[in-house]
Amino acid sequence: RGVGSGQIGSFMPVRTKLERLTMELQLVTSQRNELRDRLIFVTEGTMDNRYPLFQTPGHKLKLEHKEIMSELKMLVPGGWGGRRRLAGPYYAACVSSGLHSRLLMEQTQLKKKVDMLRQENKKLMEDWVLLKHHLKDLKVICKDQEKETSDLQTQQQQVGAGRWLEQATAQGESPMQREALQQEPPAEPRSQQPLKSGDEVSSSDLVSIVE
Repeated sequence: RGVGSGQIGSFMPVRTKLERLTMELQLVTSQRNELRDRLIFVTEGTMDNRYPLFQTPGHKLKLEHKEIMSELKMLVPGGWGGRRRLAGPYYAACVSSGLHSRLLMEQTQLKKKVDMLRQENKKLMEDWVLLKHHLKDLKVICKDQEKETSDLQTQQQQVGAGRWLEQATAQGESPMQREALQQEPPAEPRSQQPLKSGDEVSSSDLVSIVE
């Protein structure tokens, strides 16, 4: 849930106090660092090892403060500009409200995507059923065409054979008759017996002559 104006007003003193303490801490830290650098320069002549020698509670507090403030700048929305210092329940409420809004937005987007995918799936299923029906019709058409082609080839073969027989008949003889005539040997001529002289020709002789 969002944070009401009353709650924001109640946290204003806390924010003001935090800013004041931050400024005081920065001032004290700056003065301490200046004095520390002078002391190191006077005693050792160098400032390279100043951090290991001066790990005071104030220095640790400053480091922790910097880490917290950098995290706040990363988490606070852009409208805040990273300048307002948030703390306590107000900060937790802002973060919770932002996360809740973000989750609701992502949930809405996911719901829209799911609805779109369902519509696409429904359309694909309808197209698949239609294609299946067309495929069945095409199979029937192909089967009928194959049958018609086979019948036409058979009819053409029969017509060709009939024409060939008609041509052979028109020529006067069939190929089988031609082949039989070619294979049959020629008949041998019979020798004619000479006629007997005079009138002495018998009936048997006449029959043989006639034959």
